[in-house]
Amino acid sequence: MMTDAHIQTTTIHIVECVPAHEPRESDPHYKVFNRTRDRLKAQGLLKCWIGNADCAGEIELHHDKVEFSLQNGVDITLFEGAFPEFVGKTDDEFRDWIEGEGNLLPLCRLHHIGIQGVHVIPYPIWLPQKFWKAGMVAPAHQEVAPESAR
Repeated sequence: MMTDAHIQTTTIHIVECVPAHEPRESDPHYKVFNRTRDRLKAQGLLKCWIGNADCAGEIELHHDKVEFSLQNGVDITLFEGAFPEFVGKTDDEFRDWIEGEGNLLPLCRLHHIGIQGVHVIPYPIWLPQKFWKAGMVAPAHQEVAPESAR
């Protein structure tokens, strides 16, 4: 039997544990990020990966596989198990990759850190936005209170 369409709400409280790290602007690998951004822009690729009608805001680069602020907590040996191309790479090569094209995903502000962003909603709800049917309510969106309730 088919389950009817429905709306459910979820409230979570997350405690994020971020290891010590350099501020991005003084990190020696930040130049890789800037070069990558410039290259993507020059190639016309600096547009939101989601690319739907909801896109809004400036294009930002999301650290897709390893967040910049979490890189010091990554065990490179465990990482190599999932990404064998990193076997034998140095810490500097790993840190360049963190700030490079293989780990950066262009997203508009809404789909990066906005209410429909990868940093805000669970990934299984965020990802389908790229492939969502036009005219259907997005899998996650902000409820706007009616004018009378404001």
